[in-house]
Amino acid sequence: MSGDPYEWATPRSGALLQAGDRLILRSRAENLSELLQGSGLDRLPPPAEGTRVPSPPVADPQGPLTTTEVVVTSSSPLVGSTARELALRDRYHAQLIGIARQGAFLTRQVAETPIRSGDVLLVQLPERRTEEVFRSLRVLPTGV
Repeated sequence: MSGDPYEWATPRSGALLQAGDRLILRSRAENLSELLQGSGLDRLPPPAEGTRVPSPPVADPQGPLTTTEVVVTSSSPLVGSTARELALRDRYHAQLIGIARQGAFLTRQVAETPIRSGDVLLVQLPERRTEEVFRSLRVLPTGV
């Protein structure tokens, strides 16, 4: 979702769309058509072949975002808490996108899911703050 002044791959739960915002969805065509029916949203025509579609200008004071996987250590303050309880987005400007746990990838209500030692988290955060956030949260990048 993009709009002034931020751009997020995964918008905040409860985020309100405003006129001029762009919402980019990945879905099967039939699911997308069903979603758009009666939604009041307009589907933009596909760009002409060979045309590069520029991203809207984004004034993000935190700088460019990166998406990375990290492993939660046993000493992490995340253990036993949820992303919402720890206010990851507000305190660290980090968005929890998913949790990999025992071979399953959780993507529903991840902000409400208690985090366990050994969980692999998919997070989006400002590139320039990764080391600081990893140190504070005592998580290790997977290198993927």
